[in-house]
Amino acid sequence: MIWIGGILFFSIVLLPSIQKRLPSEIGRAFLRDIYLRFQRVTVSFVPLLLITGGVNIHFSHVARGEFTQKYIWVLNTKIIFFTILVTLYVLNLKNLPEIRK
Repeated sequence: MIWIGGILFFSIVLLPSIQKRLPSEIGRAFLRDIYLRFQRVTVSFVPLLLITGGVNIHFSHVARGEFTQKYIWVLNTKIIFFTILVTLYVLNLKNLPEIRK
């Protein structure tokens, strides 16, 4: 949630305001600093999301026994979204050295 909320805030609120109010070079440096700080936060949340998801699956299985078809469908949907999130995250990490310049 933090990653998605941060991206939305960044693109809807922060980016247009900076483009309007700051000179281009200062705005780029400011956005780069914010991006790098935000990147440090997300690096801890991706593994945390994976671990808590696994714990949730384990305790759901212990509490319910058999998984229903609906639970499996929802779980598969969450796994697909998590895979998309991790893919975007890895692609983002690939571009990180260029951003730090």
